[in-house]
Amino acid sequence: MAWLWGCLQRNTQPEGWAYCVKVREKKHRLDLGFYKGKRPVTFTANLKEGAEFVTEAVVDEMVRALKRGAEENGCRCIYTFMPGHMHVIMFGDGAHSDAYSAMVKFKQYSGYWFSQNLPGVKWQKDFWDHIHRDETDMNNQILYVLNNPVKAGLAKRWWEYPFSGSVGFDWEKVVERFGSEDG
Repeated sequence: MAWLWGCLQRNTQPEGWAYCVKVREKKHRLDLGFYKGKRPVTFTANLKEGAEFVTEAVVDEMVRALKRGAEENGCRCIYTFMPGHMHVIMFGDGAHSDAYSAMVKFKQYSGYWFSQNLPGVKWQKDFWDHIHRDETDMNNQILYVLNNPVKAGLAKRWWEYPFSGSVGFDWEKVVERFGSEDG
């Protein structure tokens, strides 16, 4: 529950009193232990308003940052970069794996790259996550992520979209496994 702090403040207008509220952000993240181990987690990160991933060169740099963050934290991933946001499913390889830290490192590395190369482009402060409950949930999330460009009208088939791929997985096997399914 969000913590609210209120104060009454005398308004200079004839209506009288105005009520002001300061809202503290609600903690929305699970305990970090839930992100460790072999549990797959889907993350969605948004760019600040107006920024977009529009070139192959920028997405290549984002994939390098994603690969670095994933590998440093014992993860593999499947990703899709959309014009104003990205989706990634992190898969931990073992007990030492940390999907949350991989995502944080990705945002740190890519944010630094933005600051040096595209100073007007920034990530929004946080990101969304979804910890998978079972294999069916995971497969549904994979299909959602991969079909995102199709639903947005950016590709006819998800495997034709140039800004989707994987780190640590054979992409051809991902296409073979999920290519005939639709979201």
